[in-house]
Amino acid sequence: EAAVRALQAIGHPDAETIAREAAAYRTDLSRAMDRSIFEHEGTRLLPILPATRGWLEKANYGAYGYYTLFGSMLLETGFLPIDDPRVSLVKNALEQRGGLIAGVCALQSFLSPRPETCHGFGFGYWLTCLRRDEPKRAILAFYSTMALGMTRTTHGGVEHPYLDGQNPHTIPHLRTGSQFLRLLRTMLLREDGDRLILAQAVPQQWLEHGKTVNVQDAPSYFGPFGYRIESLTDQGRIAVQIDPPKRQAPAAIVLCLRHPQSKPIRAVRVDGRASNRFTSDRVTLDASQERMQVDVTY
Repeated sequence: EAAVRALQAIGHPDAETIAREAAAYRTDLSRAMDRSIFEHEGTRLLPILPATRGWLEKANYGAYGYYTLFGSMLLETGFLPIDDPRVSLVKNALEQRGGLIAGVCALQSFLSPRPETCHGFGFGYWLTCLRRDEPKRAILAFYSTMALGMTRTTHGGVEHPYLDGQNPHTIPHLRTGSQFLRLLRTMLLREDGDRLILAQAVPQQWLEHGKTVNVQDAPSYFGPFGYRIESLTDQGRIAVQIDPPKRQAPAAIVLCLRHPQSKPIRAVRVDGRASNRFTSDRVTLDASQERMQVDVTY
């Protein structure tokens, strides 16, 4: 499907043929998924190994072990729409059947009789939580990775860390480091179709009075951009300056501001003009290629 989009963009004559093949392949995969769903002790499960259910059986139908790793990777592909019931089957299995420890994957290996944290494979689950507007789960994973998945002296990501974050035999574990950086990036900004979502998972304590969140030259599908959040919550407001991407304007920019005391937004002014396009913690802005000043009152 990604190849089709590229071929269509350059007008390649085989684009439509490959599009039909991709659509048929998607239909086959989707049908195979639906047929593999089964029920265990009142819970519907989607096995990652449909022929054997091997990873589930090895974990006594729990989600720890390789199910949590590859289940999260399945979610990361974006093959399933975010509101697809099969996404919920995988997500719920991770959350309710021991697939997570403090927000990160729980992997039981031959090194330990009990599951340990494995931080290098959780990005698909974290992204799913953000796409379903559950930012606190992503924030938990962010701090868990720093506390349990990095060495104390180098802050380098390790694979299968022990409780103190040490596993020198796996340094540098590049997947863990890159997944952590991807998590931080999506906490600060992410694309949602033709929209740009800002600060969705910025921890609320980062927005306490006097603190700032500053993003500069951030890469995005629409081009590099930046923003600066200045908290003046003791005065009942937060000020935001946005330098939108200039290569391509998104359809909208959604600014998320979760007040440190969870107070709702009462009023918004954009470049000095009142706006009513806000909820209790979000402001929607029209596309623009010029700097915007957003003043939010609580």
